Amino acid sequence: MIKATYRAEFFTAADYAVRDFEAETAEEALLLARRFYDEDCGALDFRSYDDNAGIDQIQIWDNARGTLALWESDDYRLCKAAPQLLAALLKTEQRINELCDIVNTLSNKLNLGDKVRKEHFNDLARDAIAKARNRGV
Repeated sequence: MIKATYRAEFFTAADYAVRDFEAETAEEALLLARRFYDEDCGALDFRSYDDNAGIDQIQIWDNARGTLALWESDDYRLCKAAPQLLAALLKTEQRINELCDIVNTLSNKLNLGDKVRKEHFNDLARDAIAKARNRGV
């Protein structure tokens, strides 16, 4: 397969850097970029955005007592909570599936005919989980 040049863009909340990678596919270029960042991120030339990035946190403190007051943006708090939200979603998905199976078993035994469909919830949950785990575009 012929290699192409792919431009990788690295973003932080306040800075960005770019670097080209030779690869056969975009996925291979992404792997190369991640490896490069892990092994030699100091070689990246990070630059500030032209506009003023939003503030994530304001902290009031002193040397003797430490943090006295703290403000965090909604986005920052959400980012900090993301691992716990993902864990809760994974447990919730499992419990919803179990509950749907129980309801469907009872429905069959009582000859109610209607089935609880869990596909819609599962599709939404799986999409969110894939995004949180950084799998997919």
